Amino acid sequence: MEENNQLPENALEMQSSGIHFKYFPFFNHKQAVFVLVLIGLIFYSTSLYNEYALDDAIIIHQNDDVLKGARGIKNIMSSDVYANFYRRMNASDQLTGGRYRPLSIVSFALEQEVIGTYRSGFYDQVEDLNKNGKLDEGPVSYTVQGQQDESTSALTTNQKVIAAPPIVQSNYEYNAYVDANADGKAQTEECYHCWDLNKNFKNDASEDLNKDGVFNEIDCQVKGAFLRHTNNVLLYELLIVLIYILCKSYFFKQQHDLAFLVALLFAVHPLHTEVVANVKSRDDIFSLMFIVLAFIMAFKFVNNKKTGHLLLFAIVSFLALLSKEYAVLMPLLLPIALYVFDHQSVQKKSLLLLYALFVGLGALMLVLAIKQVFAVNVLVFINVAALCCYLVGAWLLIKRDAAQKTLLTLMLSLHAVTLIYFIIRLAAVNMVPGVVDSEILNNPFWLASGQEAFATKIYVLLDYFRLLIFPHPLVCDYSFDSIKYKQLSDVSVILSMLLYVVMIIMCWRLIKKRHATGFAILLFLVFLLPISNFIFPIGATMAERLLFHSSLGFAIALAWMILKGIDALSAWSIKMKRTFLMSSLTLIVFLYGCKTWERNWDWKNDVTLFLKDVKNAPNSVLILGNAGARWIDLADTKEITGVTPPGQDSSIVNDYNGQLKITDDEVKSGGFKNKREAALQRGIGYLKHAIELHPRYVNGYLNLGLAEFKLGHDDKAIYYWENARFLYPDNPYLKLYYNVYGGILKQRAEEAMGKANTNEAVKQLRYLIVIARENSEPWYLLASAFKQMNELNKAKNCLSRAKQIDPKDEATNKALQEWFDK
Repeated sequence: MEENNQLPENALEMQSSGIHFKYFPFFNHKQAVFVLVLIGLIFYSTSLYNEYALDDAIIIHQNDDVLKGARGIKNIMSSDVYANFYRRMNASDQLTGGRYRPLSIVSFALEQEVIGTYRSGFYDQVEDLNKNGKLDEGPVSYTVQGQQDESTSALTTNQKVIAAPPIVQSNYEYNAYVDANADGKAQTEECYHCWDLNKNFKNDASEDLNKDGVFNEIDCQVKGAFLRHTNNVLLYELLIVLIYILCKSYFFKQQHDLAFLVALLFAVHPLHTEVVANVKSRDDIFSLMFIVLAFIMAFKFVNNKKTGHLLLFAIVSFLALLSKEYAVLMPLLLPIALYVFDHQSVQKKSLLLLYALFVGLGALMLVLAIKQVFAVNVLVFINVAALCCYLVGAWLLIKRDAAQKTLLTLMLSLHAVTLIYFIIRLAAVNMVPGVVDSEILNNPFWLASGQEAFATKIYVLLDYFRLLIFPHPLVCDYSFDSIKYKQLSDVSVILSMLLYVVMIIMCWRLIKKRHATGFAILLFLVFLLPISNFIFPIGATMAERLLFHSSLGFAIALAWMILKGIDALSAWSIKMKRTFLMSSLTLIVFLYGCKTWERNWDWKNDVTLFLKDVKNAPNSVLILGNAGARWIDLADTKEITGVTPPGQDSSIVNDYNGQLKITDDEVKSGGFKNKREAALQRGIGYLKHAIELHPRYVNGYLNLGLAEFKLGHDDKAIYYWENARFLYPDNPYLKLYYNVYGGILKQRAEEAMGKANTNEAVKQLRYLIVIARENSEPWYLLASAFKQMNELNKAKNCLSRAKQIDPKDEATNKALQEWFDK
C-alpha cells in the first residue's frame, strides 16, 4: 500500500502557527513542556525525602558561612569553595587552580535563612572561646594555632620545631539559650542542642529526624533536607524546559520533534541522578542552566538587536561563570552555535578573527594568572601589552567585518564578563596549591608513570562514553584504585583513541556543513576537555557528575540519529513510525526511570550510598573507607544489636534500604559473639582493604582505631591511631578521639588505683602516655603508681620525664622534692 504523505488538516494548522510536530502528539508547546516537567518530577520525586551524602557535608554542614545564612554571603563570594573545610581540617589549599563556585553556596546560605541559621557557624557551639570564665552574648576574639599542611604539623629546621604562627579569630560562643534562672546571662546548661526543637532540654522521639535512634548534629542537618532537595529538582525541571526552548526556538526551528526528544533524553538519563540527588551538585545544574540561558539570550540579541537582551546575556553569562568554570568555554562554543543554527549571523570569514580574539582573551587571562602566582611586578608591561593586543584585535575585527557589528558586540560583552570574572576569581582563590598534593585520593596519577597517566586518561574517556550509552553500574566515586593504570598498548586505550579521533574528524566536517550533529559532537568534546585531566588535574580520575554538561551534546546527537532512523523507514506509514517511536521511547523511559529511582534511593545518605556502592567498586579506597566507617558507626544501633536503648521507639526500624543486614548464619560462620561484633569486623575488613591499597590513608587508620576501641582492643586501637598521627599530626578528628580516649584511660587508671590494682593502673597509664605525649600529667600519675608499688627509681624517672615536658608543673616539682630530697 502506497504511503500517503499528505498532512492532516490539524497538522497544517499547527505548522501555520509555528508548531512543527510530526511524530509526537502535541498540539502546542505547552503540552510538550507539561510532559517534560511531569516526567522529570516522576523520575526525581524519590529524591525529595533524601538526607545528605558524599560531599554535602564539606560544602554545607561543615561550612560555617552557609550555616550563618545571609551573613556568610560576603565570605562565600570572596573565598575558595573548600576554604572552610581546609580551616576545620588544619590544612592548606590543595587543588590546582582552586575552586571558585560561589553561586550554589550562596543559594545554600539563603536556604539556611529559611531552615534556621546558627550564628556561630556550628550546629552545637558552646565554648568559652576567650577563656574569660563566662559565655559572652556578642562575638569575641580568640587565638588559635595557625593552619598546617596535612602531612606535617610544623616546619623543621636543624631539628628545631617552628610552630605555625597563631591566628586571631572572632566568633560567637553559643547559638541560643533559654534563660532558666532569669539572670540575663547564658550558662552552659542553658544552651540547648540544635536538635532540641521545643527547647525543653529533653531528647524527644519527634526530634530524631533521621530515625537512627541517636540525637546528634545529623538531626539538625536533616531538618532542612527536604527544602534543598525540592529546590534541586525544581532547578533541574527548569533546566529541562530551557533546553527544550533553546532547541525548538533556535536549534531546530522546523523540527520540534527533535527539540522535544533532545529534552526528553536529557531529562531521563540516569547518569544525572548524582547531580540532582546530591545537593552539593547544584553547581552543575546552575552552570548548565545559565549556559543554556546565555545561548537563548545570544540568539535573541542577534535576531532583534535589543540592548535589553544583550544585558541579560551578559548577566546570565556572569552567573554561569559564578556557578562553575565550564562557562569559560562559551567564547569558543557560541560562535559555532550561531554559525550552525543561524546562518545569517556568522560567516566563515568571521570565525577565524573571532577565535583570534578568543586566543587574545586567553593570553590576557594567562598573564593575569602568572602575575598572581609569582607576584612579580615586572610582568605588568606584559599585561598591558596583552590588553593592547586584545583591543587591537577587536578593532581589526570591526574594520574587517563592519557588517557583523552585532556579533562583535555580543562577543566583546562575553569576553568582558569573562575577564571580570577571572579577576574576581584570582582575588578569591589561589591558583597554585599551598602544598604539593601527594595525597593519591586527590591526585590519582601520583604513582603512575608518564605513559601510564596518559594511557589511563585516554581510557577514562572511553569509560565516560560507555556510561552515556549504558549507565550501569553507577557509583559515587572512581578514585584510586577503582581504575587500574593502563598502558598505551591496551586494547581499550587504542579503541578510545580511535573513537575520539573519528569524533574529532566528524565534528570538523559536519560543522563545515553547518550540520547540527557537528555542534552536538563539539559540545560533547569541549565540555569533556576540562574534566579529562589533560588540561589541569581535577582532583579525581573521573566522576559521573562531570558528564552532566557533555551529556547535552550526546542527547542532541542521539535524538537526531533516532529520528533520522525513523525517517529512513520509507516503507512505513506515519502511523507505523509513530507507534514504533512511541513504543521504543516508552521502553527506554521505563528502564531509565527504574534505574533513576533505584539510584535516587541509593543517594539517601552516606549509609545507603556507600554500603551499596562498595559492592560495585570494591577497590575504591574512598568507598571502602566510608563503607567501613558506616558499619562501625551503626554497630551499636538497635537494628544490629536487637536491643532498643532506653527512650527509643522500638517500632521504628531503619534498615537503610535493606543494606544494613547481619544474618545469624554470618555470626555463626564467622565465629563472632554477636551481630555487633560481626558488623564491626565487616567494617574492619573494608578498612583493612583500603589501607592495603593506600597505606597512607589517614581516615582508614582513624576508623580502624575506633573499631578496635569498640571491640576493647586497646593495643590495636592505639597502633592504628598512632599511624594516623604519624601521617597527619594535626587531624582534628584524631585530637577529638584522643581527648575522649585519654579521659577514659585516666578514669580506668584511677579506678584501678582505688582497688589497689597497680599493675592495671600502670598498663592504662602507659597507654595514656602514648596518646598524650605532650602532657606531663600521665607521667606524674605513673610515678604515683610506681611509688605505691615501691619502685622508686621508676617513679623518679617518670617525674623527670614530666619535668622535661612541663618544668613549671607544681605537682611534679613538689613530688620530686618530697619524695626524693630527704
